[in-house]
Amino acid sequence: MGRPAPTFWWKFQGAACDVVVKSDWPGGECLARFKAAPGEPYRDRQIAEADTLIQDYRAGRKTPLWGCVA
Repeated sequence: MGRPAPTFWWKFQGAACDVVVKSDWPGGECLARFKAAPGEPYRDRQIAEADTLIQDYRAGRKTPLWGCVA
């Protein structure tokens, strides 16, 4: 049996509440960071982008750059 698949999720991080995509694999501390434009009060667009990226990772359409911030 092979290695289990990584788990992906997003969370808010930092004082600006950036949306950050993370994983439970080594190097998955910050796979992507979505920042809001100055003065943008909500993070709906960033959350949608993070969700789309996570779906692509899970489906194998994209491969994470482990240990890199995109």
